[in-house]
Amino acid sequence: MAVKPARLAGPIQLGTTISTLYTSAALTSTAISNAIANNQSAGVVTFTVHVVPSGDSATASNQVVSAIPLAAGESMIIGNLLNQVLGPGDSIQALASAATSINVLLSGNKIT
Repeated sequence: MAVKPARLAGPIQLGTTISTLYTSAALTSTAISNAIANNQSAGVVTFTVHVVPSGDSATASNQVVSAIPLAAGESMIIGNLLNQVLGPGDSIQALASAATSINVLLSGNKIT
């Protein structure tokens, strides 16, 4: 088994529709070690994050962060993503209440 630290996604700006930030590759598990969100806008913006099993779509049953508000210029660690383990094909998907406002950066370990 090999473990390789990696930046998984970002910084990437969230849109107002659900989009995939990262998908764990075939034959690879991924352990999330850090997840940061930052609001670059001048107002409060919320964001929502899902950990989606392979072959599924983002639904209430896989939502791990729901409409968390970030004030203008505020950054936060997305604690509910830390130590999550994605299997092959599992993904992290997210959206914000305003486009081009929330930046997200994910890092972790790819396990093959």
